[in-house]
Amino acid sequence: MGPPLPGVEIRIRDSETGAAVADGATGEVQIKGPNVFKGYWRRPEATADAFTDDGFFHSGDLGMRSPDGYITLQGRERELIISGGFNVYPREVEEFLTKLPGVREAVTGVEDRLKASGTLAFVVVEPGCDLDCARSCVPRGELASFKVPKDFVAVDALPRNALGKVQKHLLKAG
Repeated sequence: MGPPLPGVEIRIRDSETGAAVADGATGEVQIKGPNVFKGYWRRPEATADAFTDDGFFHSGDLGMRSPDGYITLQGRERELIISGGFNVYPREVEEFLTKLPGVREAVTGVEDRLKASGTLAFVVVEPGCDLDCARSCVPRGELASFKVPKDFVAVDALPRNALGKVQKHLLKAG
């Protein structure tokens, strides 16, 4: 994402405690500036929940700041997957999977948020490649074992909204 724009403050905070996190650590991206909306129309409770006491907006994005001040987004907080007690950022896994031969697109999630036993990948494969081809292409050691999807589901296409954003909630393991 880069550094904040002039006049905009960005900080990275621990999602649970609200404490500042060190450079290089992941936390919630919070934003304050003249370009940030002031609140929800006629919804004071939602506005109070969306902002910290000192006026920073809870973006819901996870990111980290490098020592030179650049912010790198890692995904959305509500999409974070806990696998074996470890945090798995779907964006990292998806970017990894789409670099594999035969994989056109991929999204990750969990089939059952309560169990959260590991990631599930929905994959659009290239013509001539099947799901076994994509599954077998995950090289050992290039992705931490707890991040490797436990199962793969082939789909013809990923469901998208009018803006082209993938609608993960419409994907179901079959």
